Amino acid sequence: MCTRAPCLPQVSLVKDYVAHQLQAENAEVSKDRETIARLQQETAATKAEAIKLKTQPHVFQNSRCAATGQSLELPVVHFLCGHSFNLRSLGENDRECPLCAAEFKRVLDIRRNMRAGALKPDEFFTQLDASADGFAVVAEHFGRGLMNMTAQSMASQGATL
Repeated sequence: MCTRAPCLPQVSLVKDYVAHQLQAENAEVSKDRETIARLQQETAATKAEAIKLKTQPHVFQNSRCAATGQSLELPVVHFLCGHSFNLRSLGENDRECPLCAAEFKRVLDIRRNMRAGALKPDEFFTQLDASADGFAVVAEHFGRGLMNMTAQSMASQGATL
């Protein structure tokens, strides 16, 4: 058994370490809360914009082609993103805004990958059984949309329960 004097420095070292770790964790939690608040605001703004696009008319007042900078001349193509093009500036099969298509494709790829991950219930249950932290596994798969999938929608997309 140790005497009182030699144990005190060890306890103070542990105390300092724990205090430092708690401060670091609190700083990280604060940063995460700020990120959550910012993302909630962005999500609310995006939802409001989507509702507005679905329910209200959109007025196009562009006077210049977004591709060439020339004055718009009929026939003109307007996209809901707000870009307008002279028809001759677009390709034959351009059904999406050429300026926004890359970002739109990136978002679609993210959603497609999330759905693909959600269609693996066997993997979910295997990971859940093998994990020491089942909550983390559930949270990860919930984020990928597994918990949003119904048996009928999974069956229609070729997944089995």
